[in-house]
Amino acid sequence: VRPLFFEFVTDVNTLTIDAQFMWGDAILVSPVVTQGATTVDAYFPADVFWYTISEIDYAKKVGSGHQTLQAPQDKLIPVHVRGGRIVPRQASGQTTTDARKNPMEVLVAVDQTGSATGFLYWDDGISYDGAGGVSSHYMKSEFSYQMGSTSASLAIRFSYEQGPPAMNTLDIIEIMGYPYTPD
Repeated sequence: VRPLFFEFVTDVNTLTIDAQFMWGDAILVSPVVTQGATTVDAYFPADVFWYTISEIDYAKKVGSGHQTLQAPQDKLIPVHVRGGRIVPRQASGQTTTDARKNPMEVLVAVDQTGSATGFLYWDDGISYDGAGGVSSHYMKSEFSYQMGSTSASLAIRFSYEQGPPAMNTLDIIEIMGYPYTPD
């Protein structure tokens, strides 16, 4: 979790924002911080596509600048994903062990050029090397997506030490900003 100005260092508008935050470099959260409020005054840095993920409308891009977002108490908190990013996801479980059994998902949010990248570090959840608690059984996955005029491709590159930890299937690929309905 980090303030907006950590990601958008040249945007002076982000310096005074304390009611929104980034989750990593891809997710923008705009929570209601005033009791009883049903709207949120949010800021969206320029030169970036932002997609609404709290409403599940994969084509809806949000413009830059200050905006008032609807946030009724019976709806989800306004959450947006940054264009140009790929976010790996997994459904939760009662325990970490249960959650690790769920299939993986990939959320692709394309930028102005039709591309996106992402990263996943996945360890076995048990082992560590004793020097700082870092797992010795881990896998790094790098995701890249490129949309062409007639096709699109998603590439995943894996690297690991001492064998990859057990990982379930990639079950769902969601693409935000794809201009056509897939067959």
